Amino acid sequence: MNAFLISRGSTLGLSFNFVKFRRLSYIFAIIVSLCVPICLFLRGVNFGIDFLGGVVVEARSDKDIKDIEYIRSDFEKLAYKLISIDVDSSNNLILRAHIGKIDKFEDELRKNFDYLKIDKIDFVGPKLGVDMLISAASGVLIAIIAMVVYISMRFTRRFGMSMGITLFHDLMGAILFYSVTQYEFNASSVAALLTILGYSVNDSVVIFDRIRENSARHYKMRFDNVVNLSLNETLSRTTITALTTLLSCVVLFVFGGASLQGFAGAMIFGVLFGTYSSIFISAPLVLTLSTKLQAAIKKR
Repeated sequence: MNAFLISRGSTLGLSFNFVKFRRLSYIFAIIVSLCVPICLFLRGVNFGIDFLGGVVVEARSDKDIKDIEYIRSDFEKLAYKLISIDVDSSNNLILRAHIGKIDKFEDELRKNFDYLKIDKIDFVGPKLGVDMLISAASGVLIAIIAMVVYISMRFTRRFGMSMGITLFHDLMGAILFYSVTQYEFNASSVAALLTILGYSVNDSVVIFDRIRENSARHYKMRFDNVVNLSLNETLSRTTITALTTLLSCVVLFVFGGASLQGFAGAMIFGVLFGTYSSIFISAPLVLTLSTKLQAAIKKR
């Protein structure tokens, strides 16, 4: 069956040939993966206090803070290494710095910054920061392995392999995002990363389930047409889910303040990137792996 058919289950009535562009999407995925080590070498990742150790000060001011340079200048007089200062439109301030010990820090801060009202001071030791970094990396790795095992058990090995490659692609995309934007990578960023991976898996599972269903229903249809049919049938669900999630993330990015912009920005990128990868990477990979498997069987 050379013609690509759309069944009545396609809610949008579309017949877009997604798998036609699989080679281009594979090339793009390779480029993204290759850009990661280059970006890490040139720009690195802006690790936050959670991983490097230091102090986070949340404060507010009754005065309008338009120029933060005088705050930076006053702070550097205390001989502490300042990392960043974020001020929102309501004059709420978040200050991050590296300090060796927290002894006397709070007293010096309140004495030299009498125009600020200190709400909270959080301190993270350097050893705890390293432990958190190792735990975060281990958690992400375990999550990816668990998801791949789950997909392999629920479907078949080729679906699991496709999911593993897609999750690696999503992980590389997220790392590239943090390296390029230089958003602070902290504990909330790990939560965003795990959410992005889970979102991508959830989207792919829906498509995989439809591929399996259509493979049994249209057993005479060529498998590339089955994959295209399944992608078109689930496109409305994928689009609506992505748009509603994006709406929430955009609101959080705009109104959530400086402390949540990194998290919300990563979520916006992750939803877009995860939706793209589930459509143009994971599903076409099932076709590619099936073709390779059939070719290997024929050679035997």
